[in-house]
Amino acid sequence: MSYPFQVAGSRTLIWDPGIGVGRTYAAFAEQTGDLLGLPTGLVYSERLGGSDVDLEVFQRFTQKLYDDYCNTNNFILHNILRGFLLASIVMLENGGGSIVRGGGLAVRPQRAVPVPERRGPACQRRPLACRRGETQADP
Repeated sequence: MSYPFQVAGSRTLIWDPGIGVGRTYAAFAEQTGDLLGLPTGLVYSERLGGSDVDLEVFQRFTQKLYDDYCNTNNFILHNILRGFLLASIVMLENGGGSIVRGGGLAVRPQRAVPVPERRGPACQRRPLACRRGETQADP
């Protein structure tokens, strides 16, 4: 079984994951939309057994999510949002949309989410954050 995401008012399928992945994505989107104070553009469809996607609303939701992601240096938040954001951008592009980053430049999905770097004093203090197999001496 699957959980299809289809453009509202058309038969354009923009993503068709397994039911567990699709339901998880839809639930995560709903909670994230509540936190951002934005509608997601996803509406459950009993007929479809998945979600209809209002692309205009989903565009604004994904753009806001991307902008918020890019405006924080919190690597925990980056890691929590990365997969969700990538799936959202791919869905948006499959529906014909895109996100915009600064100066009106459209961003392709493979470059949309930078991988956070592990540098700085906080990473150097934590044993689990050691880089390239280096070890830290006990204090």
